[in-house]
Amino acid sequence: MKVIFILPRETKLDPETKCLLYIGRNTNGRGYPCVRIGSKTLLLHRVIFEKVFGKIPEQVHHICRNKKCLNAAHYQNTTDQEHKQLHLRTHCTNGHELTFDNVYLHENGVGGVARVCRTCKRDYERKVRRKYR
Repeated sequence: MKVIFILPRETKLDPETKCLLYIGRNTNGRGYPCVRIGSKTLLLHRVIFEKVFGKIPEQVHHICRNKKCLNAAHYQNTTDQEHKQLHLRTHCTNGHELTFDNVYLHENGVGGVARVCRTCKRDYERKVRRKYR
């Protein structure tokens, strides 16, 4: 199967990772490269995936973990659940392991649920209590 697809001019190859990096300014709010086709703005990695592999059942995962990579060899087709597992954080920003015992679920106000580190929350609450004694 021969696939013809013209990549944007704003790309450069990273010789170390073999990522084909988009260096243009046309990205969405999360940093993913976008392209306008007709009146729609589409994510460029999804357009490339469809051109190379066909229809996307659910999610496209960047194996290289670089959201600006346009190399189709670095894409993996995943289900929504698999994709969430791949991006699930294992440690909080302070380095505490996010295990079942050290996490509680907090509604974030927009219908979603956030995982919160119990150790960090406990430390924060102690600090606040000390401040107002």
